[in-house]
Amino acid sequence: MKDQVTSIEQSKLPIEVHNKLIPFKGFSWVTWLVFAFTRKTRGWHMDGATRRHEGIHCAQQIELTVLFAAILLPVAGSCHFAWWGWVLAVVGILFAGWICYGISWLIEVLIPPYPGAYYYTCFETEAYNHEDDPDYLKRRIPFGGWIS
Repeated sequence: MKDQVTSIEQSKLPIEVHNKLIPFKGFSWVTWLVFAFTRKTRGWHMDGATRRHEGIHCAQQIELTVLFAAILLPVAGSCHFAWWGWVLAVVGILFAGWICYGISWLIEVLIPPYPGAYYYTCFETEAYNHEDDPDYLKRRIPFGGWIS
C-alpha cells in the first residue's frame, strides 16, 4: 500500500519542481539542494517513501554545500582570486552534492564487483536504507549516514 502524503509532509523539504527538462530520462526525481525536480505533471506528488528518500538527499547535499563553502571560501579569499576564481568557487559550492555524487559513482564503477554502481553509492545506500523510516531525518547525525 502506498503512503499517503499529508499536508504536513507536503510542506517539508524537498520542494517539488515540475518541469519538462529535469531529470534526465530514466530518473523520476533529481534533487538539488532543497529542490526535487520531476517531469511528472503538476497533479502528481511524491509518496511518503519518495519524499523521505529525496529528503535524505537534501540533507546530504546541504551538508556537502556547507563543507565545500567552509573549504573553498577561505581559500578563495586568501588567494585573491580573479572574478573567474570566485565564480568557480561558487559553482563548486552550489554543485558540491552532485560533484561528490559523481565521484562516488566513479569509485563504484571502477571497484568491482558492483554491477549497479548507482545503487551502491554511499548516498543512495543511505537513502534506500532509510526511506521507509519516517523519523530517520529527525535523528540522523550530520555526515553520519553516508560517511559510514
